Formats: sequence, structure tokens, C-alpha cells
Amino acid sequence: MPLVSLAQPAEAEAVIKNEAVEAGAPLLLEGRGWTFDPGLAPSLPGPHQVRNANLAWAMLQAQDQLAVSRDQFLHGLRSARWPARFQRLAPGPVGDRATWVDGAHNGDAAEALAATIASHEPLHLILGILANKDAEAIVEPLAAQALSLTFVPVADHAHHDPQELAARFGGTAAPSLSEALEAVPEPRLVAGSLYLAGKVLAANGEVPD
Repeated sequence: MPLVSLAQPAEAEAVIKNEAVEAGAPLLLEGRGWTFDPGLAPSLPGPHQVRNANLAWAMLQAQDQLAVSRDQFLHGLRSARWPARFQRLAPGPVGDRATWVDGAHNGDAAEALAATIASHEPLHLILGILANKDAEAIVEPLAAQALSLTFVPVADHAHHDPQELAARFGGTAAPSLSEALEAVPEPRLVAGSLYLAGKVLAANGEVPD
């Protein structure tokens, strides 16, 4: 069966090509085996989601086991929802001030989130990071888009010390998420941990089904 891929750095592309040859799989790379269509824009925010949508459509076109029309695909893109992916909170205890939440908890996710913020507007950031995560990989791309940085603990989980993070990256530390939400002005974004994102959604009465 075909192997469909987004464009990759040369080193990664070489490995992908070798694997495809060994498997006897036709290789369809972005820009060569298939073309990018900017009209495939999902409801999910962020330029990376447009690329993800194009990859999904290219994969569907490369197979013959499931018939999906372009209209059906576009309907799916428009109706797609992904909690805690640059999600704007609805009016509520937390969302009465302009607040977004994102579960970005690794370097790749943080870079994608930073690109999303760059296409939106700068935000005050509230970050809580688990102890087993690379804090530098998460904080550095996001800090460039931040109006301010406030670090918080991730309750009930081992986490990087907010005071240490504030000293290391600049910004301030809050003793709890709730106190940070009281102090940090809008517009603001809570990120760095899916657990933290879940607590924000619960506090605003928006726990996903």
C-alpha cells in the first residue's frame, strides 16, 4: 500500500525512502507525490492543522478501501473539535476573561502552539510542566510569543518547581493554578500539561464528553 508523508528534512526523507523501498510501497511525498491545497482548512486553529488536513486528504486519495468524497471530507474538517488544542473557553468562572487552554506538553507541540499564537495575538502565559518533561523545549518557543510568563504547579503530579522555572526563564511563580487565574490578566493561555488543561476545563464547567 502507498506511504503518504508530509515533506521532511533530507535526513528523515532518506530513511523514509529506504523503508518504502524495502516494503515495496509507493512513496507519495508532499510536493511531489501530492500537492498542498490551502482550501482544506479545518476548524482547528493553527497552520499545522492545515498541513495535517492536507496529509489526511492525500492519504484518503491514495487508498481504495473507503470512499470519502471531498464534500464529506470538508464537512468533517468543519465539524472537527479537539479539546485543549488552543481552545477558547466559553463564558464561565474562568472564561469570563479571554482565556485559551492548550495541552502542549512537549517541544513539538510547543512549537506548533507558538506558531498558532503568532498568527493570533500575543498572550499572557500560565505554564505548568510535569517533572518528566523537557521544560526548556516547552518554554523557549512559547516565551517568544508571551506578554508575560507565570509558572504554576500541576496539582497531584510530580512537576517542575515553578520558582525554579521562573528564575530560569524569567517571569513569576504562583502557588496554584487558581491563584494564577485570579492574578493574570486577559488575554491569557494556560498550557504545558494535559492534566493542567483538564483542571482549567473542569473549573470552567467544560469537561469534554
